[in-house]
Amino acid sequence: MFKSDKLLEVFGHTALVAESFVDPELFVGTCYKAAGWQCLGPTGGFARDYRDYYLDLEAPKQLWVRPLHAKALEWLSAARLPEALARQLPEAAARCTYKSRQLKPLWQCFHDQLTDPRARRGKRHLLATVLSISSLATLAGERGPKGFAAFAQNLTQPQRRHLGCRPNKHTGLLDVPSEPTFRRVFKKVDRVRFNDRIAQWLAEHDPEALTAVAVDGKTVKGSRQKDGRPVHLMSAVAHTTQRLLNQIPVAEKSNEIPAFRPLLEALPLRNVVITADAEQCQRANAQFVVYQKEGDYIFLAKGNQPSLEALAQTKLSGAFPPGSPNQR
Repeated sequence: MFKSDKLLEVFGHTALVAESFVDPELFVGTCYKAAGWQCLGPTGGFARDYRDYYLDLEAPKQLWVRPLHAKALEWLSAARLPEALARQLPEAAARCTYKSRQLKPLWQCFHDQLTDPRARRGKRHLLATVLSISSLATLAGERGPKGFAAFAQNLTQPQRRHLGCRPNKHTGLLDVPSEPTFRRVFKKVDRVRFNDRIAQWLAEHDPEALTAVAVDGKTVKGSRQKDGRPVHLMSAVAHTTQRLLNQIPVAEKSNEIPAFRPLLEALPLRNVVITADAEQCQRANAQFVVYQKEGDYIFLAKGNQPSLEALAQTKLSGAFPPGSPNQR
C-alpha cells in the first residue's frame, strides 16, 4: 500500500497529513485554499523557550493542513489504525513497575548522600528527583536523556509525589524534568557516588539471593575520554534478576583484565558462581575468586589460551552445560 512512499523508505514511517503555518497579518492563505488545504484555526501564539518555558509572542498563526492520502482522515479518526500504519508507530515509553512506597527510599538515598553540584539559582527540580527518575527509567529499559524524559511523562501523580516532584504554579500538577534537565545534571553529577547509591538501593530491593554473577565490559556509545577514545565500562550483573552489582571504568591505555579484581573486590561472593568471557580466563582471576572471595567460576577457554584449550579438548569428551553429570 505504501511502496511508493519515499518517507516510508527513508524514515520508516508514512506521512498522511501535511501542515503549514500562515501569518494572518501578512497573508490570507489563498494559495493554500486553492491547492486543497484546510484552515483549522489560529495557534496559541506561543514559542518554546530554551529552558522548557513557552513565550507568548502575541502573534498567533493560522494552521493549515492537507491530507496526503484519500483515506487519511478516515484512518486518523478511526478507533484503530490500519495494521500497515500501526506497525510504524514507535514503541510506547516504558512505565515504572515499582510501587509508589518503594520510590521514597530511592529518592531519600540520593537526597541524603549526594551533593547537588548545580548552582542554586534557577533550579526547578531537585537532584534526587532527577537521579531517581533516571535510575527507574534505566531499569525499565530506557537509554539516555530522551528516554528518561519520555519515561518521566508516564509517571503517575502519586509516583511523582514520592519522587519529590514539585507542583506547576499554573496547573497545580506535579511536573517532571525535561530532556535538557537530564543532560545538564549528568554533565556535573559525581558518577561514582551515583553508581554506589543505585547499587545500594537495588541490593535492598532484590527479592532473590545472589547465586551467579556475570562479568563483562561494554563501550559506552557516544562517549569520549581525554585521549579521544570512548569510555569502556566493566560491569558485574546478577544472572537471575539482571541487577547491577558494580560498575567501573577501564583505565585509559589498559584493558578489561586488570579491572576484574577491583570490580568484584567489595562484593560478597561466597558460594557465588562468577561467569566471564575468554579475556578473563586468567590464573590470577581464578585464584582470586576461589581463595579470596570463596566463590566458583566458569571461564571460557579459547584461542587466546592455546595450551589450556588443547588440554581441555584432551580431558573433556565434549561440550557440557554447567551442572550436568559430565561436569564431574
